Amino acid sequence: MVQAPHRTTIVDVARHAGVSTKTVSRVLNGQPHVTEDIIRRVREAAAAVDYHPNMLARALVQRRSHLIGLVYENPSPSYVVDLQ
Repeated sequence: MVQAPHRTTIVDVARHAGVSTKTVSRVLNGQPHVTEDIIRRVREAAAAVDYHPNMLARALVQRRSHLIGLVYENPSPSYVVDLQ
């Protein structure tokens, strides 16, 4: 059976930086009350483990998808290209 590749999470970043996941969250979201040393450690750890935010998870938490819906009634391909 083929396993899905492991996606790096803030848990991995926290382990690598030696801080809590809440601290990683605070740093990545730019929240106050985090020392410069911790910010540096978390950013270095994120780069080391190749962390990239999961945009789908972020959209769920923020309750915003940042997508635009398009409704049209003429389904011809040229109409859609012209409209876009």
